[in-house]
Amino acid sequence: MGNTIARLQTQRAPGKPIKSSPSGRFYIQVVATSNKAAAAVRKDQLSKLGLPAYIQVVKSRNTDLWSVRVGRFATQAQAEQALTRMKEYGHKGVITQPKPVQKQVKKTQ
Repeated sequence: MGNTIARLQTQRAPGKPIKSSPSGRFYIQVVATSNKAAAAVRKDQLSKLGLPAYIQVVKSRNTDLWSVRVGRFATQAQAEQALTRMKEYGHKGVITQPKPVQKQVKKTQ
């Protein structure tokens, strides 16, 4: 897969960079791996396509996972635009939005 992605990246220019929105609700989950170097390579590939890629470290079962994401985007349409570009260059991902934080309400009698 890595060779295919590299070949696709050299075949055509990606176009204008797609901007992120720090307060946006949508992002694209690309991969979560225990291999920090592999996550960095994937992030760099996506960044070269003009996508706002980043890595977030997530704790899972007492180990670190490096989660590669693209975004955040203010609208789902912007996230879909970024995902379309990713697919054109052989990358996969899933549009996601964080779950809202729910307040715990104490019941009173």
